[in-house]
Amino acid sequence: MLGIGRTHLENVRNHLASNGIIPRVHGNVKKVPRWKTKITIDITVATAVKNFLENYAEIYGLPSPGRNVNRITQSLTLLPAETSYKSVYRDFIAGLENDSTLKLLKYDAFRKLWHQLTPYIQIMSPRTDLCDTCQHFRNGLQYNARKEEEAKDLLKKYKEHLVKAKLERNYYNKNTKLAEQQRKLVDEHFITRSKADYCSVDATAHYSYD
Repeated sequence: MLGIGRTHLENVRNHLASNGIIPRVHGNVKKVPRWKTKITIDITVATAVKNFLENYAEIYGLPSPGRNVNRITQSLTLLPAETSYKSVYRDFIAGLENDSTLKLLKYDAFRKLWHQLTPYIQIMSPRTDLCDTCQHFRNGLQYNARKEEEAKDLLKKYKEHLVKAKLERNYYNKNTKLAEQQRKLVDEHFITRSKADYCSVDATAHYSYD
């Protein structure tokens, strides 16, 4: 009737007989998760991982060149496509001192901390499309910008370019959507008439070349 099994019912009955009418507390309450690692995941470990990832992203990361420019305002940082979670983890371990207890941190725990603490740091997809201008700014930010002022100037120009690219992309999407809608008019025109003259339909067509 209550939707519980016999074991659960007996546990509740034994708790009532031993402790009276008080709520039961799960045995794992207030216990720090260990995540299959040999060290305790506390605030010290979490802070060390977060600081490392933010410093790593500051050195190697780039603002998102993706199709949604608004992500730039959300401080989304993309690591190069050749980067992997394991390669970053290896760099994290290699940068530690020999006697550091953080060397006991396992890869799975490191990756979970990454997703929880710094979800705004992501790895770029290998299929990310970049124009020549985007590639120029990326290379400049990653390899050529030696001074902070130069990096800020390149980043400003990069964001301005992304804003212009978004305007062009919106124009492209608007025209493809218009062509798709007017295609229905063309289909109806040829369905109602067995034969039609050339250019007899006032509609917009869109051609795309890859």
